[in-house]
Amino acid sequence: MLIVRTPTSIPILAGPVRPRILESTSDYEHLAEFTVGEEKQSEREVMTVVKAAVEEVASPAPKAVPVRRVVALEATSGSWVGVSVVRPRGKPPFAGIPYIEAIGTARGYRKCRLCDELTRPGTALLLGTVEAVSHLAGCPQAPPAMSAWVLPWNKSSHLMFDAVGFERRLAGEVGCLQDVRVREAGRRLTPQLPSAVYRSLTDERDLALRRERGLPALRP
Repeated sequence: MLIVRTPTSIPILAGPVRPRILESTSDYEHLAEFTVGEEKQSEREVMTVVKAAVEEVASPAPKAVPVRRVVALEATSGSWVGVSVVRPRGKPPFAGIPYIEAIGTARGYRKCRLCDELTRPGTALLLGTVEAVSHLAGCPQAPPAMSAWVLPWNKSSHLMFDAVGFERRLAGEVGCLQDVRVREAGRRLTPQLPSAVYRSLTDERDLALRRERGLPALRP
């Protein structure tokens, strides 16, 4: 965990972060040890989904292609800043589009900022998740529509979805128990973070790192 301190006492992550779609058995073994905490309802919901994603791969009869795909945001040190879990189809009234089932920042990074001293780790994780959904859908240059459910009182999550261009549909308006965040198809990726802060999923330096680690090439 590479963290430096600033005069404001806000912990700052040293170096860029990068998203990665989990592929290997060792990735999922690591995921089994990951936690965002389980004190709040939102944290417990994230961990329930993370555990389900692990079980899809670790079960005696794992699916050849897991229904859920997991995205990790890695620090320069290789530690995971946070993870998200996505499914190819969501829940009504947006069942026909990809669905971010869970997203959470590791407890140790929750109060940090990235090396620009402004961006929250969760914002970079969600940006990487949108990239990953686009890649898995086979359209990396034109993000498809996607949705997520967020508890109405979860202000920090709503700020994160605001920053990455998700519209907010209130629970009462769409007949759901939670607010629904929806990102329209083809919308430009925002925020545009410099490479010193955030490395894109398809950044050449990231691909070189994957080769160095013996990881498989990215594939839809």
